[in-house]
Amino acid sequence: MPRNPDYTEVLLEGRQQAIDNNRRNPGQAMLRAAAGGGGLGLSLGATVGLIAGLAIGGIKKAAVVTPRAAAAVATLMGSFSAFDCNRARIKREAAAEAAA
Repeated sequence: MPRNPDYTEVLLEGRQQAIDNNRRNPGQAMLRAAAGGGGLGLSLGATVGLIAGLAIGGIKKAAVVTPRAAAAVATLMGSFSAFDCNRARIKREAAAEAAA
C-alpha cells in the first residue's frame, strides 16, 4: 500500500526546493520577491485608498484615490521586497565567506 506523505514533509521539501532555486538564480528570486510584495501592496493600497477616499469625500473621492493609492503602495512594497531579498543574499554570501 502506498504511503501518504506527511503534510509537514511535503511542505519542508517544497520550501527547501524554493531556497535552492533562489540560490541558483538570484535575479529570478528578486523578481519573485518584487511580484509578491507588489501583489500584497496592491491589495493593501486598494483597501487603504478606498477607506480613506470614503472617509474624506464619499464615493466620488474614493473612485479617484483608490487606484492611486493601490499603485503607490504596490510600487513601494515591490521595491522593498526586491531590496530585502538582495540584502539577505548579500548577508548570506558574506557569512559564507567569513566561515570559509
